[in-house]
Amino acid sequence: MATIKISKQHNKPTEEIEELVDDLRNVLEGKYGCSCSRNGDELVIERRGVNGLVKLGDEKVDVDIKLGPMMGMFANQLKPFIEDQLDAHLNED
Repeated sequence: MATIKISKQHNKPTEEIEELVDDLRNVLEGKYGCSCSRNGDELVIERRGVNGLVKLGDEKVDVDIKLGPMMGMFANQLKPFIEDQLDAHLNED
């Protein structure tokens, strides 16, 4: 089982964090067929073989996604995509 764990510090306002969540959700649902839902400050990611959370904090975003054996082959595509999205939205301007 592959695991994707990413933690990124930020000092962005809530509106920019919401844009990040929307962008992640759109790609995870559209490209990877995941079902994403909000639960407070968390984005819950589900699909057969995929189970994960994106936890949104005032100063940090944590990503923890577990990929089953069949989805594990996508870890090398999914992790860089998520890192790029986090960098694009959270890095200093």
